[in-house]
Amino acid sequence: MTTENPKREFDLQRLLTSITTVISILTALFSLYLSLKFGEELKELERKSIEIDNEIKSTQFVDKRVKESYDLVLEAIKSKDPIRLSAAFHLINFTLAEKTYDELRKGLIELIAEDQSLNTDLAKTVKKVQAFENEDLVQNRTPASFDLASGNETSIRVDFFVLEKSDFSSEEQDRVISLLGTVGYKARARDLPKVINNRPGYNLTKNEIRHEASELEQAKKVKQLLKSKFGLDFELNETSYPTSNYISVFYVR
Repeated sequence: MTTENPKREFDLQRLLTSITTVISILTALFSLYLSLKFGEELKELERKSIEIDNEIKSTQFVDKRVKESYDLVLEAIKSKDPIRLSAAFHLINFTLAEKTYDELRKGLIELIAEDQSLNTDLAKTVKKVQAFENEDLVQNRTPASFDLASGNETSIRVDFFVLEKSDFSSEEQDRVISLLGTVGYKARARDLPKVINNRPGYNLTKNEIRHEASELEQAKKVKQLLKSKFGLDFELNETSYPTSNYISVFYVR
């Protein structure tokens, strides 16, 4: 016998409406950006801005952070002020860090990245964030290998993150990846930009290994290897976010 779950249905409806809102905002923002880039009249830009505002207000579900981020980026692009663009980028990076906002965050950051008013330092930071998120996308699309006979996954994927400007050299990182490969793990080294570590969900101040409950034994094995071969200490941190057969190792000091 099955029972209805009104709350789940309501949450799903809210999520679908939110996604629709995000897509609408991104489409409108891109149109506005093209208008600015090719020098159309500010009056026309303001008219379109009002239309978008009205569309957003008419939706049934409008997340406050989505609306505020939209307004901030729009005003920053219109101003051509490097300081305001920097403020918009850092606020978006922090307030839209959750997976729910992935597409919106990436879209807004892409708009900022295209702006010619960016100073050199901010342009480099934006590129680091985009590179990091593109690597995340590749990881999410890369399955572990399977034993065709049993249907079971035969390897664990490990990302070894090294915080930007830490004292762990690229040669040492290569040795870690090689070591993990000898025990059958698919490993790669990745840079962890400080601007990413500032996001909620990261904020790492000590070395850590993140894993699901089902991956505890494999995580313990990684911890033991890093301690015995490199003298590195890591804390184990069980997470609830589903990343099947995937372990994250963070070196921050």
